[in-house]
Amino acid sequence: MFTEQLVVWLLDRHFDLGVIQSSIHDWWSRKYASTLKTDVRYLPPDCFETFPRPAFDAAVEVAGRALDERRGSMMVHNDEGLTKTYNRLHNPDDDSLAISELRELHVALDLAVRNAYGWSDLGLGHGFHDTPQGRRFTLSPVSRTEVIDRLLELNHERYAEEVAAGLHAKQVVTMRQRPTVGEHLF
Repeated sequence: MFTEQLVVWLLDRHFDLGVIQSSIHDWWSRKYASTLKTDVRYLPPDCFETFPRPAFDAAVEVAGRALDERRGSMMVHNDEGLTKTYNRLHNPDDDSLAISELRELHVALDLAVRNAYGWSDLGLGHGFHDTPQGRRFTLSPVSRTEVIDRLLELNHERYAEEVAAGLHAKQVVTMRQRPTVGEHLF
Protein backbone atom coordinates (compact mmCIF):
# COMPACT_ATOMS: atom_id res chain seq x y z
CA MET A 1 0.00 0.00 0.00
CA PHE A 2 1.41 3.38 -1.02
CA THR A 3 1.27 6.53 1.08
CA GLU A 4 0.54 10.06 -0.11
CA GLN A 5 4.26 10.76 0.33
CA LEU A 6 5.24 8.48 -2.55
CA VAL A 7 6.95 10.33 -5.39
CA VAL A 8 6.91 8.64 -8.80
CA TRP A 9 8.98 10.02 -11.67
CA LEU A 10 7.85 9.23 -15.20
CA LEU A 11 11.07 9.82 -17.08
CA ASP A 12 11.76 9.01 -20.68
CA ARG A 13 15.37 10.17 -20.79
CA HIS A 14 18.42 9.00 -18.90
CA PHE A 15 19.44 12.66 -18.79
CA ASP A 16 16.63 13.39 -16.31
CA LEU A 17 17.44 10.29 -14.27
CA GLY A 18 21.10 11.31 -14.26
CA VAL A 19 20.39 14.81 -12.99
CA ILE A 20 18.10 13.52 -10.24
CA GLN A 21 20.58 10.79 -9.25
CA SER A 22 23.53 13.19 -9.13
CA SER A 23 25.13 14.31 -5.89
CA ILE A 24 24.39 17.86 -7.04
CA HIS A 25 20.63 17.25 -6.86
CA ASP A 26 21.05 15.10 -3.75
CA TRP A 27 22.67 17.94 -1.79
CA TRP A 28 20.09 20.47 -3.02
CA SER A 29 17.30 18.17 -1.90
CA ARG A 30 18.94 17.52 1.48
CA LYS A 31 19.28 21.28 1.98
CA TYR A 32 15.64 22.04 1.17
CA ALA A 33 13.85 18.87 2.23
CA SER A 34 11.99 18.55 5.46
CA THR A 35 12.79 15.76 7.88
CA LEU A 36 10.76 13.13 9.65
CA LYS A 37 12.75 11.88 12.61
CA THR A 38 16.17 11.34 10.99
CA ASP A 39 14.81 10.65 7.51
CA VAL A 40 14.83 13.17 4.69
CA ARG A 41 11.33 13.86 3.30
CA TYR A 42 11.67 14.66 -0.39
CA LEU A 43 8.76 16.94 -1.28
CA PRO A 44 8.59 17.91 -4.97
CA PRO A 45 7.55 21.56 -4.32
CA ASP A 46 10.60 22.08 -2.09
CA CYS A 47 13.20 19.83 -3.70
CA PHE A 48 12.31 19.34 -7.36
CA GLU A 49 10.35 22.38 -8.48
CA THR A 50 12.90 24.80 -7.01
CA PHE A 51 15.90 22.89 -8.36
CA PRO A 52 17.49 24.79 -11.28
CA ARG A 53 18.10 21.94 -13.69
CA PRO A 54 20.78 22.22 -16.36
CA ALA A 55 19.98 22.24 -20.06
CA PHE A 56 20.10 18.87 -21.80
CA ASP A 57 23.61 17.53 -22.19
CA ALA A 58 24.44 14.29 -24.02
CA ALA A 59 27.23 13.44 -21.54
CA VAL A 60 24.69 13.39 -18.69
CA GLU A 61 22.42 11.17 -20.82
CA VAL A 62 25.30 8.71 -21.37
CA ALA A 63 26.40 8.77 -17.71
CA GLY A 64 22.82 8.39 -16.47
CA ARG A 65 22.26 5.40 -18.74
CA ALA A 66 25.56 3.78 -17.70
CA LEU A 67 24.71 4.16 -14.00
CA ASP A 68 21.15 2.89 -14.44
CA GLU A 69 22.16 -0.16 -16.48
CA ARG A 70 25.18 -1.16 -14.36
CA ARG A 71 23.38 -0.63 -11.07
CA GLY A 72 20.38 -2.64 -12.28
CA SER A 73 22.46 -5.57 -13.45
CA MET A 74 24.53 -5.48 -10.27
CA MET A 75 21.41 -5.54 -8.08
CA VAL A 76 19.97 -8.49 -10.00
CA HIS A 77 23.29 -10.37 -9.91
CA ASN A 78 23.72 -9.80 -6.16
CA ASP A 79 20.00 -10.23 -5.37
CA GLU A 80 20.10 -6.88 -3.53
CA GLY A 81 17.79 -3.88 -3.52
CA LEU A 82 18.76 -0.21 -3.66
CA THR A 83 19.13 0.23 0.11
CA LYS A 84 21.56 -2.66 0.53
CA THR A 85 23.47 -1.65 -2.61
CA TYR A 86 23.89 1.94 -1.44
CA ASN A 87 24.76 0.88 2.10
CA ARG A 88 27.63 -0.99 0.48
CA LEU A 89 28.55 1.99 -1.72
CA HIS A 90 28.84 4.20 1.38
CA ASN A 91 30.83 1.61 3.34
CA PRO A 92 34.56 2.44 3.03
CA ASP A 93 35.40 -1.18 3.89
CA ASP A 94 33.57 -2.52 0.82
CA ASP A 95 36.19 -2.48 -1.89
CA SER A 96 34.60 -5.07 -4.15
CA LEU A 97 35.00 -4.54 -7.87
CA ALA A 98 31.26 -3.99 -8.42
CA ILE A 99 31.00 -1.33 -5.70
CA SER A 100 34.18 0.37 -6.91
CA GLU A 101 32.67 0.51 -10.41
CA LEU A 102 29.44 1.94 -9.02
CA ARG A 103 31.38 4.67 -7.21
CA GLU A 104 33.24 5.48 -10.43
CA LEU A 105 29.93 5.71 -12.31
CA HIS A 106 28.60 8.15 -9.71
CA VAL A 107 31.74 10.28 -10.01
CA ALA A 108 31.41 10.28 -13.81
CA LEU A 109 27.74 11.27 -13.54
CA ASP A 110 28.50 14.09 -11.08
CA LEU A 111 31.24 15.42 -13.35
CA ALA A 112 28.91 15.32 -16.36
CA VAL A 113 26.18 17.18 -14.45
CA ARG A 114 28.72 19.70 -13.13
CA ASN A 115 29.93 20.31 -16.68
CA ALA A 116 26.34 20.67 -17.94
CA TYR A 117 26.08 23.66 -15.62
CA GLY A 118 29.33 25.04 -17.06
CA TRP A 119 31.14 24.66 -13.75
CA SER A 120 34.25 22.82 -14.94
CA ASP A 121 36.26 25.05 -12.56
CA LEU A 122 34.62 23.35 -9.57
CA GLY A 123 36.41 20.37 -8.03
CA LEU A 124 33.97 17.96 -6.40
CA GLY A 125 36.32 16.18 -4.00
CA HIS A 126 34.60 12.78 -4.07
CA GLY A 127 35.50 10.50 -1.21
CA PHE A 128 34.26 9.30 2.15
CA HIS A 129 33.12 12.36 4.10
CA ASP A 130 31.15 12.96 7.27
CA THR A 131 27.55 14.02 6.67
CA PRO A 132 24.45 14.34 8.87
CA GLN A 133 23.63 10.79 7.70
CA GLY A 134 27.03 9.46 8.79
CA ARG A 135 30.16 8.78 6.75
CA ARG A 136 29.27 8.54 3.07
CA PHE A 137 30.85 8.44 -0.35
CA THR A 138 29.97 11.89 -1.62
CA LEU A 139 31.20 15.38 -2.42
CA SER A 140 33.62 17.10 -0.06
CA PRO A 141 32.08 19.55 2.45
CA VAL A 142 33.64 22.54 0.67
CA SER A 143 32.29 21.35 -2.69
CA ARG A 144 28.81 20.78 -1.24
CA THR A 145 28.71 24.36 0.02
CA GLU A 146 29.86 25.74 -3.32
CA VAL A 147 27.34 23.59 -5.24
CA ILE A 148 24.47 24.84 -3.04
CA ASP A 149 25.64 28.46 -3.39
CA ARG A 150 25.80 28.20 -7.19
CA LEU A 151 22.44 26.44 -7.43
CA LEU A 152 20.83 29.04 -5.18
CA GLU A 153 22.22 31.81 -7.37
CA LEU A 154 20.78 30.06 -10.45
CA ASN A 155 17.46 29.61 -8.69
CA HIS A 156 17.30 33.35 -7.95
CA GLU A 157 18.26 34.27 -11.52
CA ARG A 158 15.61 32.01 -13.01
CA TYR A 159 12.95 33.26 -10.61
CA ALA A 160 13.78 36.87 -11.56
CA GLU A 161 13.39 35.89 -15.24
CA GLU A 162 10.01 34.32 -14.49
CA VAL A 163 8.87 37.43 -12.61
CA ALA A 164 9.99 39.63 -15.52
CA ALA A 165 7.97 37.39 -17.87
CA GLY A 166 4.88 37.87 -15.69
CA LEU A 167 4.74 34.27 -14.50
CA HIS A 168 4.45 35.21 -10.83
CA ALA A 169 1.89 38.02 -10.98
CA LYS A 170 -0.02 38.43 -7.75
CA GLN A 171 -3.62 37.32 -7.87
CA VAL A 172 -6.31 39.29 -6.09
CA VAL A 173 -8.72 36.93 -4.41
CA THR A 174 -12.24 38.22 -3.81
CA MET A 175 -14.72 36.69 -1.40
CA ARG A 176 -16.43 34.80 -4.28
CA GLN A 177 -13.08 33.43 -5.46
CA ARG A 178 -11.92 32.13 -2.12
CA PRO A 179 -11.64 28.38 -2.09
CA THR A 180 -14.02 26.31 -0.06
CA VAL A 181 -12.85 23.55 2.25
CA GLY A 182 -10.95 21.00 0.20
CA GLU A 183 -10.78 23.26 -2.87
CA HIS A 184 -7.62 24.92 -4.19
CA LEU A 185 -7.04 27.94 -6.42
CA PHE A 186 -4.28 26.24 -8.37
